[in-house]
Parts: sequence; structure tokens; C-alpha cells
Amino acid sequence: MLSVTLGPDGWTTFGPSSDTQIWYVSSSSGDDNNPGTQAAPFRTLAKAKSMMRDNRPDWLLLKRGDTFNEVFGSWTRSGRSPEEMMLIGAYGTGPRPIVRTNGLDADGITLAGGTTTPIRYLAIQGIEFIDNTHDGTEDKYGIRLQRTGSHFYIEDVKVSNFKDGIVIGMEPPNPGVSNVTVRRSVIVDNWQKKTSGHSQGLYASGTTNGLLIEENVFDRNGWKEGVPGAEKTVYNHNMYINDGARNVVIRNNISTRASLRGILTRGGGVVSGNVTARNAIGIETWGNAIIDNNIVLENGDVPDFPQGFGIQVVENNGNAVITNNIIAHDRSSYTYNVFGIRVWHSLSGATVTDNIVYNWRRPFWMKNDTNLNMIVERNQFQIDDTFHGVLVHSGPVPANQNFDYENNIYYSPRTQPFYYSGAFRNLTQYRQDLEDNTSLFFRRTYLDPNRELGAYNAFLGGANSFDAFINAARNQSRSNYNPNYTTAPVIAFIRQGFNLGSGVGTQVYVLPTDNEAAEPQGSNPANPGTFTILRTGPLTAPLTFNYTITGTADFGTDYTTSVPQTGSLTIPANVLGIDVTFTPLGDSTPEDPETVEFRILAGPGYDPGAPSSTQINIVDGNGGTLPPDYPTPNPNDGGGWVPYPVNPVSAGTGLKGEYFDNIAFLGQPAVVRLDPQINYDYGSLAPQGVQIDPDTFSVRWTGYL
Repeated sequence: MLSVTLGPDGWTTFGPSSDTQIWYVSSSSGDDNNPGTQAAPFRTLAKAKSMMRDNRPDWLLLKRGDTFNEVFGSWTRSGRSPEEMMLIGAYGTGPRPIVRTNGLDADGITLAGGTTTPIRYLAIQGIEFIDNTHDGTEDKYGIRLQRTGSHFYIEDVKVSNFKDGIVIGMEPPNPGVSNVTVRRSVIVDNWQKKTSGHSQGLYASGTTNGLLIEENVFDRNGWKEGVPGAEKTVYNHNMYINDGARNVVIRNNISTRASLRGILTRGGGVVSGNVTARNAIGIETWGNAIIDNNIVLENGDVPDFPQGFGIQVVENNGNAVITNNIIAHDRSSYTYNVFGIRVWHSLSGATVTDNIVYNWRRPFWMKNDTNLNMIVERNQFQIDDTFHGVLVHSGPVPANQNFDYENNIYYSPRTQPFYYSGAFRNLTQYRQDLEDNTSLFFRRTYLDPNRELGAYNAFLGGANSFDAFINAARNQSRSNYNPNYTTAPVIAFIRQGFNLGSGVGTQVYVLPTDNEAAEPQGSNPANPGTFTILRTGPLTAPLTFNYTITGTADFGTDYTTSVPQTGSLTIPANVLGIDVTFTPLGDSTPEDPETVEFRILAGPGYDPGAPSSTQINIVDGNGGTLPPDYPTPNPNDGGGWVPYPVNPVSAGTGLKGEYFDNIAFLGQPAVVRLDPQINYDYGSLAPQGVQIDPDTFSVRWTGYL
């Protein structure tokens, strides 16, 4: 079992190792003279930080709901391995604990030092960092990973009001940072005055190798409305991945209202499944890149500087693939410097397929380089603008063209909608000059091409406004998670408006939200388990779904539930989900952990979601079952063993031992028995009482301590 696992709900769970030390901190109820336990936590981060050991999987946990007027500052300790990470996290219930600078001249947490001893295997989860006194002139970061190292994992953090939210890696020729994950976090409102430097939501240097940015919310980074000197500039972005960065994946993020770019990756990489809106440039990549299945909406200008780019690929002699994206509704106030898809200079090749560009002036623009190999197929470029061309080549079409235009659908009210070689051309000329007899020219009819984020929020039953949508997305956290405000249902909703797919629909899925179910034992009552059933789509009406409860445990004998074993349940209107509990029943028979499985069945008006089923184990109250066919016990056998059946209360706590006549736990064990004590010295012999080869056997012990 690894100690870092991604659960069915998409959140990461860290498990302690055998030597993990866990330190608890509470600003509201702690004392640094306490032992640092959950019942008696420390008060300060400084005290807990001093207890963390280097190269160990130790944990430092902050109490949820508390505010700490101090920062972690310089961090120099590592975990043990990718599976045994050092963890800075949270405990309890409620909102993320807040770590705020409160006037301190320090970052939220800093890993710096260039070529000094590397730091590795550090996870930061469930913490909010805020520079609550930032005035736009201070050079402070929320999370700063600028010390040589690898395997940094950031999840469910919120970073706001710093100059830079998250900074990764130092600039060349310094060594780099590798294997960094930033996921399901909220990076918003980081800004700086123009006279005091540039500002980003997330910045990664060109020495970064291995960067995954997924399922985050980036909003309004690089500028601050209403603050003189902090207006939007062309230098500040929500995400800025610099030239040279390698193995970059940016997927399933919401990125809105950046100073300039919603996503900029000069290191190329994969940009997939993102929703960007109301930036000046939605997505820009340099070099080798795959840009697919993104939604880009409503881009506009930087003050006094015309913009309005949907997707732009630039330079570095790379190859770009731009496919299955939707770009709609530019908001630029200018008639120039507006492009839906822009293939810029110095690329080796570009493949542009199956995109829709709607109501966005200059849907497709390219700069002619004679060495560019370009495929433009099956796109829908549709505009009502009478001024711009529906397809624009900046420069002549070379005689030795390496262009392949096929099966596109163009529309513009212009009689000469194609611009190249310095003049507008009609369809006949386009077909002749670009050797394309397969593309068509007509106005597509779409189901609802004007859908945007406000309309999606109204579809969910909320206000029809961009602000209402993004405010809900900015409030996402592990303890307040709504899958309706993630990219997948938004993309489905927008695509349905363009006759693609069946739309959001409604899905019902189930998560095990309390999986510590156990039978009663002695004076301890049973510990119930809980399944939480959630839905996507509008909440304005009740939703009835079908289900069944199965598993290896017997309904009515091993457990009871708050609902019938099978049938239908209703989630009320304006409610995201409901809980179903089950209560284990006690008996006198020792049993292996049994399972209870809740499964969503198909029905009208919804689809079973993912996951549509999940299970919870019931821990036995009698010590665990063992097969009854045991040999007679040998009194000279090492630590001793007792035959089945046993009474754990009188016989003592034990573990089930499975003895295999091979070295890899294969096939059926030769013997299964209860070992009350694991304290054996086999020497050169096989275990006492077990007929197996003494040189090639294996033993597995399982149970509960």
C-alpha cells in the first residue's frame, strides 16, 4: 500500500508511515508548552516546524478555521520518498487554516538556496496563504520553490494578494526543480504596481522539468482593479511557464481575467481541457505543443493596447497541434490585433483541425513562412463581421506552399472574405490559389452559440452572470467542493450549444465519505459508515435516482441501513447531495472485513456518474475470521500460535498469518493461522508446524493493531 493515493473523489489522501511523527498546531487553542498532539496542540508554526525531522515522512497539521499571523518562512527539510512525503496540511473540519504575513517581510513558505542541498518529497495541502498587508510594492511570494529539488505536491491551497502566487524554479544557469504538481487549488488576486516589477499567479522558470497544473482556478492575477499603478499590463499573467521548461501539462483549469494571458507556456507542452474567459490572450504556447479540447471565451484588451487573441502559437521551430477547441465572442474594442487562432512565425509545422471559431474577428490568421508545413482541416470559422477576413495570411502564398486546407466551413458576410498576398479574395480565387475544393462556405446553424459562463450558471439555477459563476469557482475547496464548477460540465454545456455532444445532462455519483465502519466490540458501539450521493446539473428541481446495496456483507444480518436495500431515492430541490448511512451489527463469529457496496443504477432523467459505485469495509469486532482446518499446535513453535476458532478477548490480539510455499505469495497458502505474537527466529528451518520449503517460503500477516 502506498501512503499517497488518489481517491475516487479526485482528492489525495496521505497515509502515515510506521515512523511518521505528526505535530498539531492551533492558534486558537494551542500552547507551545503542549506536547503537540491533536488533544494538546502547539500554538505556533515556528514550534511545530522545529520538530520536523529531515528525510522523514513527518506531518505538520494546522487546525482548520484558525488564522496564523506568522509564516513558515525558509523551509529546509525533505520527506523520504515519493510515497512517504513530508506533509504540511490541515486537521479538523471547516475552512482552510489561514497563514498570513500580517506585515512580516517574508513569503508564505520559501524553499530557496540555488545549489545547496536539494529538498525533495514535500506536500502542501489544505492551507490558505495570504499577504493581508500587501501594498503593491513588496516582493513577496505565497509559495516559493526556488531551491534545487524534486517531487513537490501542492493541493487544495489558496494563494492570494501576493506579488506572485506560486514561483517554481530558478533561472538558468542555476539547476532546476523537477516533478512539481499543482492541483485543485485557487490562485487569485496576486498583483503588483507596474513600477515595482511583474506579477504572476503562477510562474515556472525555464529550468523546470516535469510540471503538472490541473483542476485549479486562476482568476484576476497580475493587476488590481481600482489601485492606481496596478492596472493590466502585457507582462503579467495567470500562468507563465518560461522558455526551456520541459514536460509541462496544463489541463482542466479555469483561468479568467488575467492581466494579459490566461495560459502562457513558452516551454510548449500539453494544454488540454481548460476553460479560459475574459483574458486578453486565452492560450499561448511556444514550440512543440498540443492544444486540445479547450474553451476560450470573451477575450478583450489591455488598457490602451488592443488585444483579443484566442489561441496563439509562436516560434522555437516546433510543431503545434490545435484541435477540438471552441473560441467564441471576442470583446476587443479595436479593429486590429484581434485573432481567433494565430499561427505566428518560426514554427516548423502546425496542425489545426476540428476547431470552432465563432463571432471572433479574424478566426484564423497565419504568418507565411516558406518552411511552414500546415494542415487546416474540418474547422468551422464563422463570423458576421463585414470588415475582417475569415482567413488571413500575412504575406503571399508561396508557390511551393506546404499548406493543406480541406473540409472547412467558412462564413462571412463579405463577398471577398479571404485575405492573402495583400488583397481580399473570393471563394473561387481561394479554391484555386490554395488548392482546396473540399471546403464549403455557408452559415452554420447552431443550437445556442451564445452560451458563456453566466448562462451556464443560470443553467445550474443561479444568477446569469459571469461574476456569479467565478465567485462560486473561487470558493472551491476540499471541504466545499462542487463538481458543477469544474471544467468538464462547463465544456460540455458550451459544446452542446455548438451541436457537439449531448451537453451537461445530469449525473448521479457516489463517494464513501465515512469509511471507518466497524462492528460493536465490547462496550464500544458500532461505528456507522456513510455514502454520499451527489448530482451534477441544475439543482432547481428534485431528482429521483435508482440504486442497490450489495457486497459480501449480508443486508439485515451484518448491517442495517437508513434506506431499503434497493429502490429509488430523491435528492430534494436546491440540494447537491444526500447521505446514506449503514450500521454494522455485532455477532459472535470472527470474520474477515466484509464489504458494503452502494451502486447507482440507470434511470430516466440522469446518467450514472463516475464513480457510479463504491464500497466500504466493515471491521470485524471479533478479531477476523480464519479457515477452520488447522493442524494441531506445536508448543515449541517460536512465538506461539493458536488454532481456529479463537476468542481474541482471552487468547490475545493477533494477526492472520498466511504461509506460502513460494517466495511471492502465489496461489493458495499452505497454512493459515492466527499468530498472537510475531516473534520468530526460523534460522535455517521452515516455520514450526508448516510443511514448506525452508529456503523459498513467504508469509503475509494481516489484521488490526
